[in-house]
Amino acid sequence: MTTISALGALLCVAATFAFGQDVGEVVPEAGETVMVGLHRRLRSPETHAVLTDFIAHTHSRETHPIVLVDEDSRLVSEVKLQNADLVEYFGQVTVGGQLFTVVYDTGSGILWVPGGDCHDEACQTHNRLAIDDHVTAEDGDVVIQYGTGSIVGQRAVANVQVGNVEVAQQDFLMSTQENGPVFAQGQFDGVFGMGRKALARLLVKRGDVDSRADPFYISAIKQGKLHKPEFSFYVSNTENEPGAMVLGGVNPNLMLGSVAWHTGCSDSFWMMEIESLTAGSVTVDTSDAAGGGFSSLRGIADTGTSLLVMPEQFIGDLLPSLNVEDDCSNIDELVDFTIAMRAKDGTLQQYLLTPDDYVIARGGYCKTGIAIMDIALPGHHPTAILGDVFLRSYYSVYNHERNEVGFARANHAHNEDIPTLIEDDLPEMQAEQVRLSKVGLAKVDEITNED
Repeated sequence: MTTISALGALLCVAATFAFGQDVGEVVPEAGETVMVGLHRRLRSPETHAVLTDFIAHTHSRETHPIVLVDEDSRLVSEVKLQNADLVEYFGQVTVGGQLFTVVYDTGSGILWVPGGDCHDEACQTHNRLAIDDHVTAEDGDVVIQYGTGSIVGQRAVANVQVGNVEVAQQDFLMSTQENGPVFAQGQFDGVFGMGRKALARLLVKRGDVDSRADPFYISAIKQGKLHKPEFSFYVSNTENEPGAMVLGGVNPNLMLGSVAWHTGCSDSFWMMEIESLTAGSVTVDTSDAAGGGFSSLRGIADTGTSLLVMPEQFIGDLLPSLNVEDDCSNIDELVDFTIAMRAKDGTLQQYLLTPDDYVIARGGYCKTGIAIMDIALPGHHPTAILGDVFLRSYYSVYNHERNEVGFARANHAHNEDIPTLIEDDLPEMQAEQVRLSKVGLAKVDEITNED
């Protein structure tokens, strides 16, 4: 087992140096960490029902379709989920001095907001970016095709600010068309990508210098705006308590104990090796020891996905002991679920989720927050998504320079004063129906870039 784990770590290191061309940049140690509020809004009863029905469907279907994903794309859900509000956490950003509500998403690579020249219904019902002296729009269209709609936009450049971190001349996408009901129904204005650099390739044009289309946090690092070349997320587990995104490091008050670091395996996603899954006393080895780690399971830490998503070949035999009855009657009989990952120091980290952690309970109705989906990224590794069901229990840290992801137990008993949204009508806004164009399990289906 140790030999296979070491091999897996070597494969991840190889991936880092083969594809992570931004590793090794000089990063100035300047400033302090910046904490930004991450606010939670529960789904409406209707969209919550869509989510739970989808989970049930993935558990009961006889065959599981393979979802093909390009590694420079956003992970894609099945069509049934495209109109569901799976995203519960959002924050704010200013673009060219104009305020927008966005999802901070470690599974996407770019920032996009509606543009002032977009006259579709979806744009009319959201904040739109006005072109002025602070915003420069470039010629040429960028097309993002989703399962139930599409976005057409222009690459644009403006100063972008999150908290008190302002990045000069940040590239982003300004939509000019938003086609499909999913966009019109969304309360969030756009998506704030925090994935690795390769996920921003759709904004790259021929002849660009290497620094063009960098995600916001990489631009902030290069411009010396962050204390350290990393950021972190604390995901709240309580409806009226905000979570936080911390730029430039961690907030030790929001976590318990030290951070265990895991070597990254992708230049697109925050991805690491998963060594085994355990439900109660039953363990499934996911390291592919017989194959030398060639087809081992890898997990993606994704703040834009609500659920835990697992391939059927690994979770299928464990699910019966994790599945809660709709009326919550057997919740006391469920077992703990553990995801084991080898840390860079060689220790095997056991990330335990109790039934209270992985069961979604609402209004006397329960559903296990683990969906079955076979996601096929380029290569030969099956993929799991560690979404909010996991991230509510574990504070997550993302180091750009080393391509590493770290976890520590989240501290939900903290007394930290997390900044609130700049909104006078926040309570009313939290109570409204919110649907986002980029939904929790959604990963972009097709991306083209036309100069």
